[in-house]
Amino acid sequence: MLLFGPPSVEKLKARRDVRGLVQALDYTKDPSIQRQAAAALGDIREESALWPLQDALWHPEVCREAAVALGKLGDLRALAGLGSALGRERGYVTKCEIIKVLGKFDSPEVIDLLVAALDDQNLDVRITASRELTRLGWRPEAGELERLFARTRTYDAFRTGRYDEIGERRNLLPREAIHAGLGGSDSKARQFAARVLGETGGPEAFNILIQCLERETQDIRVVNAIVDGLAKFVDPLAIEPMLHAYQRFEGQEETRHDIQGLQSQIASALVAIGEGCVDVCSENLNNEAVIDALSRMSCDKAADLLIRAVTSVPDINIVVKAAHYLGESRAERAVGPLCQALKRVTDAACLDSIAEALRRIGDPWAVPSLVDVFPEIVAQSRFLPKIGGHPEVVHALIAMGEPVGEPLRKLLEEETLIHVREEIEYVLEQIRFTAGSGKTPM
Repeated sequence: MLLFGPPSVEKLKARRDVRGLVQALDYTKDPSIQRQAAAALGDIREESALWPLQDALWHPEVCREAAVALGKLGDLRALAGLGSALGRERGYVTKCEIIKVLGKFDSPEVIDLLVAALDDQNLDVRITASRELTRLGWRPEAGELERLFARTRTYDAFRTGRYDEIGERRNLLPREAIHAGLGGSDSKARQFAARVLGETGGPEAFNILIQCLERETQDIRVVNAIVDGLAKFVDPLAIEPMLHAYQRFEGQEETRHDIQGLQSQIASALVAIGEGCVDVCSENLNNEAVIDALSRMSCDKAADLLIRAVTSVPDINIVVKAAHYLGESRAERAVGPLCQALKRVTDAACLDSIAEALRRIGDPWAVPSLVDVFPEIVAQSRFLPKIGGHPEVVHALIAMGEPVGEPLRKLLEEETLIHVREEIEYVLEQIRFTAGSGKTPM
């Protein structure tokens, strides 16, 4: 009996006093002593400690340490108590520890307990159970895996634990299970299934993804995952379904952030396909993902399609994007088409974007066209983003230098609006200053 205060677990362990340690395991006045006693009994590994340690599993304050100690004993008779504690325990840290202990036992009963843990409420518990099953070499039957995969909370345990390696995904995740995941009601499970199918590869996987993409009309996150899976095939046949999926969600304000991600993913997929996608892109120039993809391609065909978008697509957003990318590429052959676009476009912001592109290219051949639209842009400049207080067309004309002087002076004689005249005078003043100082125009 313990008559003189708290026991010294260290001394009891040094004497290998199992009886004294078992008594210390019941010292409820100080849980820390109970935990030390459980750990000491595990280190000593005496069979007589089996049942006291199992009894300790019922006490939350010492359950974790008692489980670890039972794992060190390695007695199969402990499985019943450990399994009961796993189902009863509420703390996820203790549950994870019990699962690790169970993984040390070689018994079919352990597999059943760990498979049941795959449906736990806590993600860490599911991951830990999944990893222990992997380590034990568990190979579920296709039907069982399909059932597990369809569970709402199981997909992430497979994602982070069992199927971390692509090789394991190929070998161990049956197509039926993936198809069940894609057809299920859980969004995250469908996303995971789509990405795994992309890594699996093969014509069957490709066809399944195409079918799922065509029928997915509600969840853009699932569409993103399917596109991510299809991108790994680098197959031109995926282009049109991806573009059609993008158009289904384009313009929905509530999915704006996800739309940007989808646009970027589709563009990356198109770039990976390369010139093989150009023909399909030529028929979809009204799609922003196509314009983004063309801007990342260095081939002449892509530049030609951007030029065509500037001169023929009615969507102002497409014209702005295409003009911006042509300006970044500084393609001199785009000057003529950009000048044509200045004549057909009436939106001031779009005109200003084209002016920016022409400034970047820096060809004086654009001067007459820029001067023609100058009054219209400046007249509406209060609605435009400005650099240094001036619309882009002002900087474009300043960058052209002296060739701008004569046509602008002529325009100044004819112009009546005060703020337009002020911008003309500002351009002329800047040109005179840069000419006199020898500095390069903006």
